Amino acid sequence: MPLNNDYFEEKFKIEKNIIKPFTEVLIGEFGQATAQTIIAESLKSHQETRAPSPFEGQTPITILAQRRIEIDLIKFIYQNLKEKFSLAQAKSLIGQAVINDARAAGRQKASLAGGPTNLLTFAEILPQWSQGEALKMTVLESSQDILHYVVHSCRYAEMYQDMGLLELGFLVSCYRDGAFMEGYAPNVTMDRSKTIMTGDPICEFCYRASEKPQTT
Repeated sequence: MPLNNDYFEEKFKIEKNIIKPFTEVLIGEFGQATAQTIIAESLKSHQETRAPSPFEGQTPITILAQRRIEIDLIKFIYQNLKEKFSLAQAKSLIGQAVINDARAAGRQKASLAGGPTNLLTFAEILPQWSQGEALKMTVLESSQDILHYVVHSCRYAEMYQDMGLLELGFLVSCYRDGAFMEGYAPNVTMDRSKTIMTGDPICEFCYRASEKPQTT
């Protein structure tokens, strides 16, 4: 099968982009020299043990495939941090980097909306996360004031489970949900009462709009 250059170009961009928020968080915590060492060691491990992805060569790259590319790299940063410091600190730093990246992604998506963003515009882009049957969901209520839906199956969780990375997958994917909305529509708050990645049979999301933006 011939190489799909579009896939590998996009994969390289995804890897480059996801390194940035982790580097920034590590610099803030440890200083530039230590941060650069951790990133360099993690990149080296990633390159030496690179395994093919089930999505390799498929374009356009879905969000599910993007998360696979990201966690293939992030897992080495996570392991490095656990070995050098502690599990708690590793989780905290990974989580903060993911939150920062998701907020920035939300702001970027809002800038492309061509007007005010709210729960109605968010409902329009929600199917992007379900591409490739990544999520099967039922929307229970959708208006400018509330968006309430249930996720019945999650290929993100299945993928992380198969990789033995469910705990890290929760940080890499689930931490993004509320943070993305903070960047996309700051007057919206999210409540997620159930989460498949923590053992619940479903995910249940309820987003509510308020008059005042939430603080971050």
